Amino acid sequence: IFFGENDPMHFGNLQVALVSLFRAATLDDWTDIMYINILGCDHWEYGYGRSYGHEFVNKKSDLANCNHPEAWGWFAAVYMVTFVVLGALVLLT
Repeated sequence: IFFGENDPMHFGNLQVALVSLFRAATLDDWTDIMYINILGCDHWEYGYGRSYGHEFVNKKSDLANCNHPEAWGWFAAVYMVTFVVLGALVLLT
């Protein structure tokens, strides 16, 4: 609901969002998801058809397009850190 338009690659639909949140709860590259939503998909280069390392990555999927960049700032940071801490605690117990 919050991050779907800014980050369709991770929050484009319900199934993708659940997998992304599970990935964040298991501490697997959760910072990429957080920084995309803090800065907006137009300022973060991971996975949105811009330079990745030394080669150009061209994603043709609609879920990988950054059509509506919106920086969520502190809200995204607080949400992701809280979710990761609580999710990791639940998964560990």
